[in-house]
Amino acid sequence: MNAYKFGEKSYQTTAALANAMAINWSEGRDFLLSGAFRAEVGGSDKRALASAVWAEKKYNEDPSKGNLLFLKWLVRNPGVTNLYWMGHSCGDLDHVCTLIKSDPQSNPQSGRQSDQREETVKLVLFMIQEQIFGDFVQTSKRKDSVVAAVRYLERCYARKESKFNRGNILPLMLAVLEEKKTFEFDGQQFRTVQELASYLQKFADISKKALSRKAAGLYQDDANFTPEFEGWLLTLGYQKALSAWKDRFQAGAAEEGSFDADLVLLEDIELKEEAGGDGGDDFTVKARQFEAAFTKMLEEHPQCLESAARFKSYMSDLMPDSDLQTYLVCSLYKMDIARAIEEADEITDLFPGRFINRLVGDFGVSRELARWAAAAWCVCYGERVLKKKNSVII
Repeated sequence: MNAYKFGEKSYQTTAALANAMAINWSEGRDFLLSGAFRAEVGGSDKRALASAVWAEKKYNEDPSKGNLLFLKWLVRNPGVTNLYWMGHSCGDLDHVCTLIKSDPQSNPQSGRQSDQREETVKLVLFMIQEQIFGDFVQTSKRKDSVVAAVRYLERCYARKESKFNRGNILPLMLAVLEEKKTFEFDGQQFRTVQELASYLQKFADISKKALSRKAAGLYQDDANFTPEFEGWLLTLGYQKALSAWKDRFQAGAAEEGSFDADLVLLEDIELKEEAGGDGGDDFTVKARQFEAAFTKMLEEHPQCLESAARFKSYMSDLMPDSDLQTYLVCSLYKMDIARAIEEADEITDLFPGRFINRLVGDFGVSRELARWAAAAWCVCYGERVLKKKNSVII
């Protein structure tokens, strides 16, 4: 077993090493961004190596973001379960939620407890702004649906000139993380939207005014539901419906370069049927955009490769308007193409052949689309992320 040296101590796993780096923040940050972590770990942990390469690259582009890059690297590391900032541990996700929920006014706290809560709230808001709180939730092994809801709220928070009430973000996050399956309204408990609709129908039968008066309790203002109601809808899986509603009543533009849930098409697509064609010019345009986004995802979220479910979750969440491309690369993931690329000394023209043949034979995909999908893996992951010698061209 390899031993990794950091400071005066040695660590048996990359997870133990990462935690030690988090506790010794300044030294750990410099150890990562200087290339020392990459040199120490070498090829023994390819995904840790890929994430370190990404962090170094971003740091060289903008050295002022050293602390942010180190934080991103830590919260995306599956071996680091606590949230750290400047060497201080805020505890795991459950403890972070407990701190945020604690009300200093109703529950008198010591000065130290109050300071700890204030600093934790500031850090979480900063992470939401940078759209990395979802990474912490993902690393904390919450359900894919919970992670998707958290990332969706991060994107709502990032939309410029939107009527979204940013002051609701923490109550919304807590509501989603608590996964409450029931909603209390007007002294009643509701388990489904249908139950709530049936209850409101009684008032609609009286008059439109009676319905409006009763339903007003679901709204904070003309452009925002109450956090409790919206959080419940997200827990039940109504993200697409909420996206459409927000697009109409909140509007606002997404931050440049962000992935926006409001761009998701509401219609379901029969992917296998679409995959049988040649794609045409529209596919070519989307493919170029997808390749850049796919590379970015693999660089910034190496943990997405840990399982098929996690990979599909990241793909659907970060590239919601690329259904065909997502279907193709997810199909190849299930064929273990990522591991094959990791184990290859170099990627030759012959490498993608067996994957292309399986896509064509098992999934009925056209050879042209199958060739593109396999090449995208070789170039985006093999060449751009793992820096392997590659002869395959998209």
